[in-house]
Amino acid sequence: MTELTDEDKLKLEGLDDAWERFKEGLNEANGMIGKSYTSLKSEVDSQIDDFKKDCMENKRTFQQQAPYAVNKD
Repeated sequence: MTELTDEDKLKLEGLDDAWERFKEGLNEANGMIGKSYTSLKSEVDSQIDDFKKDCMENKRTFQQQAPYAVNKD
């Protein structure tokens, strides 16, 4: 088996700190994803409501203006 180099030993010594920074980064990213999800959901819900209103308005307009009879002159 080969001996570890000084460089490898330094890397091993810093491994715990690097792992903690990595976990902190994951937690931070998780928080950002949660906020983005909430924002996106709110935006999509709003767009769905707007779409429903547009559909209802189009239906009303069609019911008022649609040709329900044929005039054969």
